[in-house]
Amino acid sequence: MSARTQAWAGAALALTLAALPALGQTLDDDPRRKSDRALLKADAFDVDLFAPAPPALIALGISPENSADAGVYRDFDYDVANLSDGVSSGLAIAASMTPYWIGSRDLTLGEYRNELSALDRILARTNISLGAGLDDVEEVDALSLALGVQTQLLDAQDHRFDEESIACVDEAWERYRAPVHEKVASELAARIAEALETGADLDIDALQLQLLKEAPADDYLAAWEQCRDRATARLLARPSWKLGLGLAGRSDRSALLAFDYDGTSAWTSYRGPIDADGRYAYFGFLRGNVGKRFDLAANATADGDLVEAGAGLAYQRPSFRIDAYAAWTTIAFDAAGLEDDEFLKLAGTLDVRVMDGVWVQLSGGANEGSDYFDGGFVSLGLKLGLTDGLLDAIE
Repeated sequence: MSARTQAWAGAALALTLAALPALGQTLDDDPRRKSDRALLKADAFDVDLFAPAPPALIALGISPENSADAGVYRDFDYDVANLSDGVSSGLAIAASMTPYWIGSRDLTLGEYRNELSALDRILARTNISLGAGLDDVEEVDALSLALGVQTQLLDAQDHRFDEESIACVDEAWERYRAPVHEKVASELAARIAEALETGADLDIDALQLQLLKEAPADDYLAAWEQCRDRATARLLARPSWKLGLGLAGRSDRSALLAFDYDGTSAWTSYRGPIDADGRYAYFGFLRGNVGKRFDLAANATADGDLVEAGAGLAYQRPSFRIDAYAAWTTIAFDAAGLEDDEFLKLAGTLDVRVMDGVWVQLSGGANEGSDYFDGGFVSLGLKLGLTDGLLDAIE
């Protein structure tokens, strides 16, 4: 066989292997997709829906009424808010992250759905945050620190586990990336033939990756974004159930860096759709806090245990949400001279997405019937969510 014949035989073989998936293989086994893993990353398939309360701020004392919001945490979240709900007050900041994705950034959507166990998926939806709050209630100043952990228990609220999302991405890949692979295979075959004729060394794998990276991906990226938008809308119409734990420490003005234990908290919250599109939703929450120090009037503090239960209704769209709720709170003080306090909270919250990954939250309401915490309150918060986008993944 002549050198020219060998060259074209090798080129034809390369074209066949590069362009066609093996018979009987799944989409993820398709060798073309293996070279396109960066465009199928589960970590990059993240949605921007609402501003769920970070667990550290709930551990610092705010109500968990919006912790069960539809949507997910991004890789990193940062919150700044004034914690005013009639019981807790002051300025607070929190930094949150989903640690599972630190070591799982190469996982594809297909692998996430087909290979991960139920426990792995719960871990992938678990958020950890650290928070700090500066209290200022009638000259009672204190610095508080908190650690919170919260997880989504339902696969229904996991857009990476959603069959429709995966099917959408698969269709986008077949429509916009498969033709690119065919063109790359043709170019690769020509390069192989040239190398065989000239006797030049050629790293086929490296060349294929280079050609794929240089190929335009704008159409695929646009389709990917549409898949994410559809997944975001579907989350509104699905239930969400979250569970959280928190631990706090506090140092008062006299020794701001000498932290004492300031309570352990646990909470659960559930949000469910009322209509088929998820425009209207109901939600409920339950929070317990053991061993927390409360700021009272007249420059006094008291330790005690808190139980709060609430329920409400919401109107929600992908770019904003408004809700109203009522909550009953009971505080049992440890001090013998203080009577237990019970009161009703009536409040509402507005979330608005300013831009991708940036949400503003305005809350307000009033406490009725409390011996220590009566009156109105207003709270303003800002959430910044950061994630590796698909463009970051392929650069």
